[in-house]
Amino acid sequence: LQTLGSVAGGIVTVGLAAAAAGFVALGAATAFSIEQALGNEKIQASLAQAIKASGGAAGITAEAANDLAQQFVNLAGGTDDAILAIETIGIRAGTISKDQMPAFIQSTLDLGAVMGDTSTAATLLARAQEDPIGALGKLQRAGIIFTADQKELIASMVKSGDVAGATAVLMDRVAEATGGAAAANAATLAGQWEILKGQLGEAAESVGMALLPTLHELFDSTIAPAIPIIQVF
Repeated sequence: LQTLGSVAGGIVTVGLAAAAAGFVALGAATAFSIEQALGNEKIQASLAQAIKASGGAAGITAEAANDLAQQFVNLAGGTDDAILAIETIGIRAGTISKDQMPAFIQSTLDLGAVMGDTSTAATLLARAQEDPIGALGKLQRAGIIFTADQKELIASMVKSGDVAGATAVLMDRVAEATGGAAAANAATLAGQWEILKGQLGEAAESVGMALLPTLHELFDSTIAPAIPIIQVF
């Protein structure tokens, strides 16, 4: 009986330790889910503000932008956050239309894979629609080489007022030089690991989004009223 008691005590101790570890893990998972949801909330707010500020010039709604982002998630590490940021930059620049947005996203992801920074790539390509010559210089510094004939053609088209044509030549060269870079990056083991982590983050974000209404209510009813008291103290 003494031996059985010792064994039972050990089982209880292990069980309590496992339960405590489980509660800690649950708390960490919940905190991570909320963190992911808060990040998404900021991204969505930034997207909505860009659409509002542009007066809807791009012809794309927030819902359409989110739907479109889902088509490219596996080229952006398994999460739509980077895609929504790219779309927001394009909308804010006022140079990318709804019809142009898919190609703009693809080009940005490919160029971003080469440059190591999708945000910089998106800004560069969005501004290329207005200043092809300026963009050409920045692209060359990023390692995208243009021939003398291509440079001359772009310059002459801009000089004659055909900025759209010059931009098309520039974008064709970018696509030629970087096309498939994002897909190649995603196919590596490191890329696949990023996709897995991104998809887990998206799942956690979904859980956190379900909790946000309750957290907003808690903040408004309890935390916000206490802030002046804390400041005085």
